Amino acid sequence: MGENVVDAAAWSFRPSPSHDMHLARCDHRPYVWKPVNASAFNLSRKLKQDFGNSRYLRVHIDQNEKQRVLLYEYFKTDLRSFLNTNPDLPLGVRKAILRQVALALKELHDKNWIHLDVKPQSVMLDWDRDENGRYSIGRVVLADLDWARHLSSAEELIDGRAGHDMWRSPEGQVGEGIGLPSEIFSFGLLCLFTITGTEPIHLDDAERLKALGVDIDNIMLRKSLAMFAPLPLWRLARDEIMCSWSLRDLINDANHDKYACILQGQYNVLPNLDFEAKRFIMRMTNIDMRRRATIQQILDDLWWD
Repeated sequence: MGENVVDAAAWSFRPSPSHDMHLARCDHRPYVWKPVNASAFNLSRKLKQDFGNSRYLRVHIDQNEKQRVLLYEYFKTDLRSFLNTNPDLPLGVRKAILRQVALALKELHDKNWIHLDVKPQSVMLDWDRDENGRYSIGRVVLADLDWARHLSSAEELIDGRAGHDMWRSPEGQVGEGIGLPSEIFSFGLLCLFTITGTEPIHLDDAERLKALGVDIDNIMLRKSLAMFAPLPLWRLARDEIMCSWSLRDLINDANHDKYACILQGQYNVLPNLDFEAKRFIMRMTNIDMRRRATIQQILDDLWWD
């Protein structure tokens, strides 16, 4: 393929009307192509150098430098769509998917890379289901590496908001002191979603609230604290973080949020959320980032057995 990928007559390109990823075909096989700016193109080349042989990260497989187009493998669906359309998915299959995502994060973290946008839509997978209803999971990869950044060390902390606001760590919502442990928190949220099939930190009317001038990041931070912070800290934050009465009303309305079961120990509220699952998730979602498990410690956890 090389530099002739985009110009080759064998390729058939079909733009997508909804986003910047497009479908391409060669020899009846689907691929995905994406035009990028110069900064993203250079970032992708660095990622290719470090992770070109990765089984768990979706790095580009070809490029056209002149047109700054990247070509990727095609996958059947993303994790969010898969879980929403297959609510009967057995827990063992859910674990198998999460295991591959954890291995992707380990590859990144072992080389001091941080993804910065871990969310269900960034997990791509191939799957099948036989006539008896048994699921078969193929490759699972962590994609959307556009926000990825190489840190000088595993301890480096950076500032700035990145990624989807509903899957950030508390420090990610504030935009200060973000590091590898921040990504562990996001993976904990991803685990909670994958295990239970319900999105933990979610606002159905986020766009309407943004249009009204509501600070969504503060609400997301509030929800994180409500779920995972020790109760005295949550009460303090509830009084001090928000500054307007309208936001205080939103907090009070959300006090009965069903996801507070993580904090209260009501394990039967969400599917598959037994004591072991809660223990596993809480290792990743400690409000104190210094006390969060590393990705290797998560991979070594007995919950996988």
